This record gives sequence, C-alpha cells and structure tokens, in this order.
Amino acid sequence: MNLTGVLPEEFANLPSLQEIDLSRNYISGPIPASYGQLRLRILSFLGNRINGSIPEALGDMSTLEELVMSDNLLGGPLPPQLGRLSRLRRFVASANNFTGTIPDSYGNLTNLEDFRIDGSTLSGSIPDFIGNWRNLTRLDMQGTNMSGPIPSTISLLTNLNSLRISDLTGSSSTPFPNLEAMTNMEDLILRNCLLIGPIPNYINGRYVNLKNIDLSFNRLDGPVPELFQFIDFDALFLNNNLLSGTFQSGCLFAQTRLTYLTTIL
Repeated sequence: MNLTGVLPEEFANLPSLQEIDLSRNYISGPIPASYGQLRLRILSFLGNRINGSIPEALGDMSTLEELVMSDNLLGGPLPPQLGRLSRLRRFVASANNFTGTIPDSYGNLTNLEDFRIDGSTLSGSIPDFIGNWRNLTRLDMQGTNMSGPIPSTISLLTNLNSLRISDLTGSSSTPFPNLEAMTNMEDLILRNCLLIGPIPNYINGRYVNLKNIDLSFNRLDGPVPELFQFIDFDALFLNNNLLSGTFQSGCLFAQTRLTYLTTIL
C-alpha cells in the first residue's frame, strides 16, 4: 500500500479492534505503548521502518496470538513482560537490532509454534527452557551473537519441521543434538554450531520430508551418510567439516530438486 507516517496513537481508542496488519509499508517511529490496552489477536508490521524498543505494555495484551515485527529498526532488550502472553503462537522478530538475552519469562510461552530472532544482535546462551515450547514447528536463531552449545532440551520439540541455528560463539564443542523424534523435519540448518562427531544415522531413515540441510562449518567426522545420495534435497551443504566419502554422480543426477550442493570438497 506504500503507507508512510507513524503508527497512530488513535488505534488505542478502538476497543473492538482485533487485528493490526501494516506489513510492507514505509511506516516509521516507535510502537505506541498505548497499544497494550487493546485486545488484539494479531499485531504485524513486518517490513517497515519502526524504531525504538518494544513497549513493556505489550505484555498486557493478553489476547495476542501473533506478534510479527521482522525487518524493522527496533532495538534494545526484549521485554520480559512479553512472557505473560500465554496465547502467543508466533513471535517473529528477525532482522532487527535487539540486544541482551532471551528473558527467562519466555519459557512460559508454551503455546508458541513459531519463534524467530535470526539476524539480530541478541547474545547469551540458547536457554534450556526452549524445551517448554512443545508446540513449536519453526525455530530460527541464525546469525545472532548467541553462544553454544545447543541445549539438550531441544530434543523435546518433536513437532519441529524447520530448525535453523547458525554461527554460535564459544569454545566448547558438543556432539550432534538429539533430534531423532523430529520426524516432520523439512529444513535442518545447523551451520557453524560447534558440532563434533558423526552425522546421526536417524537422519537417513526417519527424516522422510527433509528438503534442505546445512551442516557446514562444524567439525563433524565419519562418513557421509550413504542415503544422502538418494534423498531428493533442494539444498545440501556439508562443507568445512572432517567428513569422508563421496557421492556417486549417477545418484546426484537422480536428485530432481537439488539446487545447491556443497559437500566435503
């Protein structure tokens, strides 16, 4: 729509309003704290020029199910008050300038299905409480300043179909996390995550829907799983590891969807 200007304070005077979606416009300025008194289900301003910090008052919006604010100029810490949003299903905050750590109170967001903070400057470790997000289907933590290791509680997220973590800092390497129960996995991105040891065999046989895999820039060793030659990937990245083995060219020609291939060469 090419809307410009700022987020209007007057929206707070519309008590029956349930959805604000101003995605992909040219709106600037801060988020009004007065929005916290609304009973919204959806608040989305993806792809604008919103700046400032997230108002603590948004934690009073007890009806909120989706908070989508990717690709803006927001910064500062994530407010702990958002941990009160018990109905929240989607928290999409990618490509902003948030700092600090993920507040402990976010462990209370047990209805989350989609959590994205990629492309921010958040730091600290990936919290153990992510294991509370049992309904989660998508987790994006790529390109942050967060540190490893990936917590063992990630094994509890059995509904995940998209797991994207990259560029973890730290000096302690860990074996591949236990993701065996995530049989719906389509996108598995664990790039530069301080991983060591072999690629687990269960990725061969249990991930029947797998389309994209990026395990590059770790210290994984052992053979490339043989069945990788027969899975019809869209993209496969295994480079910059300590893996051994090769792909047979005839098998690669059978990969009808494969767009990107970078293996152990």
